[in-house]
Amino acid sequence: MRDEIRKYIFSESQSKIEPIDVMLGEYRVVVKPITVGAMQRLAQAATRDEHARVMFEILKDSVFDPETNQPVFEDSDFQAFLNLRMTPEVQTLIRVINEMSVLDVEGAGKD
Repeated sequence: MRDEIRKYIFSESQSKIEPIDVMLGEYRVVVKPITVGAMQRLAQAATRDEHARVMFEILKDSVFDPETNQPVFEDSDFQAFLNLRMTPEVQTLIRVINEMSVLDVEGAGKD
């Protein structure tokens, strides 16, 4: 049974977190779930600069154009990202990613 459990956990097709459609003004983007590794990098970011870099990497890896399935952000956008104001659209993206990354460890197994 161990092999079946491992297969289930590591299978992409078994992911319970579905991408979320998010409206940014008149534009729709798809926000895909982040990885455990990305969550760990964010938690371990020791400085503001590291935190900003990891948050940008998460946005870059998570936010997609729904028509082309291409990432909205690219590496060359990092400096512009640092200068972004915390507009409602930026706050929405960060909120959605945060919500998708929250693990309820204390509540696990209580069902």
